[in-house]
Amino acid sequence: AGFTAKVKNLGLIEKKLTAAAAKLTDSRLKPNEEYDCELSLNQVNWDLQKKLQQFEPFGLANPQPLFLAKKAKLNRFYPVGQENKHLKLKVDNFNAIAFGQGKLAAKLKPGQLIDIIYSIEPNNWNNKNSLELKIKEINI
Repeated sequence: AGFTAKVKNLGLIEKKLTAAAAKLTDSRLKPNEEYDCELSLNQVNWDLQKKLQQFEPFGLANPQPLFLAKKAKLNRFYPVGQENKHLKLKVDNFNAIAFGQGKLAAKLKPGQLIDIIYSIEPNNWNNKNSLELKIKEINI
């Protein structure tokens, strides 16, 4: 969306927009990812994953379900990737990845309770199957 303005009003518009932007807090600037339902991490298991697979294939017309977990325990974390852009985490009993959220490392602490929006991903590494979380958003 946009707007049309007269050239003579540009100075006033700039002042008002600058004043409004100065009042914005970090929480208002942070994107809020939408989610499908609240699902605590103790409800995440292979039975749920099998049910979710019935909705595949996921893509633009059929996005993967996103869940909200409140007060999940952050056990450990560390930045990964080029320029530390991403975070690897252990949240409750799950390994997780948060792409593009490496800057949050400075604000996180082990043992902290966080709210996360996530999807569930099956993983097979060294012939060991596990469920991992792909975190879309972290709220401290």
